[in-house]
Amino acid sequence: MRHYTLYNIYKVTLLTIGLLTGMAGDAWGQEYTIKLKNDIRQDIPEKVDTIYIPAGKTRDLFVPELKINDGVTVQYRWFVNWYRTQKDGTIINIDRKFATTPTVIAESSLEEGGNAHKGTHTGALKQAKYKNAESLFWYFRLFDGTKTTNEVYPSTATGASTVKYSMPESIDLEYEDFVICDVSPYIDGLENSGNLTEPTLTKRYKFVIKNAQKIVNQIENDYLEKYEIDAPANAEGVSVQMKTFPSNYCWKSGSGNILVGNKFRYTINGTSVDLNPDKKVILIGTLKDDTKVEVCCVAEDNSVSGIIAEFNIKV
Repeated sequence: MRHYTLYNIYKVTLLTIGLLTGMAGDAWGQEYTIKLKNDIRQDIPEKVDTIYIPAGKTRDLFVPELKINDGVTVQYRWFVNWYRTQKDGTIINIDRKFATTPTVIAESSLEEGGNAHKGTHTGALKQAKYKNAESLFWYFRLFDGTKTTNEVYPSTATGASTVKYSMPESIDLEYEDFVICDVSPYIDGLENSGNLTEPTLTKRYKFVIKNAQKIVNQIENDYLEKYEIDAPANAEGVSVQMKTFPSNYCWKSGSGNILVGNKFRYTINGTSVDLNPDKKVILIGTLKDDTKVEVCCVAEDNSVSGIIAEFNIKV
């Protein structure tokens, strides 16, 4: 069980925003090479997420800040570089494990902030040679926010924010893969349009891919995230947050099929509310009494998991 006081439950890491200048577009069919800055991987802050995927299924991996900020505001025209590594950090080929994919932005996508335009943002990542392997990348020279007549945006930061990972049909229980996305708002090293050098990187997203059966086994063994939180009486605007997205929770149906969470359902004082898919912040409001929040997952077919998290807030 974890214990928190309200003022330090969650911390948000913000990237330092750099000034972007220039808008020269790269030629269609351009070949790219990205060199490591100073010939070594940069040591930068790292955010690690463990992602559980059933065998033979796909899953979107994304950078949250860019998914909801498309780069029409220039400070989000970041350098974005997706690649795979071994466990020791050695860069390896993508080997068709993931690919660029469209991102659809609806009104609900922006409930927690962001200014991405609603509609479909085409998968904007380009292939590059990277440290004797390959990567998928995007940067400010590739930006094209021109909306087509059917609400499609050709090449935006939102379109570079996401890749679709494909889990092999046959995997063992201990399957593990590592997908990395390095980002930066800076443009040093990006002066040339073909042979690029990484700019000063500011954050690394590390996705550790595992067999969904691992989390299924945990949930079947009475898995429960339990939090004890101290809060002042009559505190306003109180919220709690699940540690990961609903799609990271898996359980078995009565027939034995693995179900994947599509959204969270939380219950406070007997009243249940569904969050929108891929939302994990639960707004409680004003605290007048001790409050218990219980959370379960709902699959796309409306099947419901057992309780996976419990927040006990004491005033």
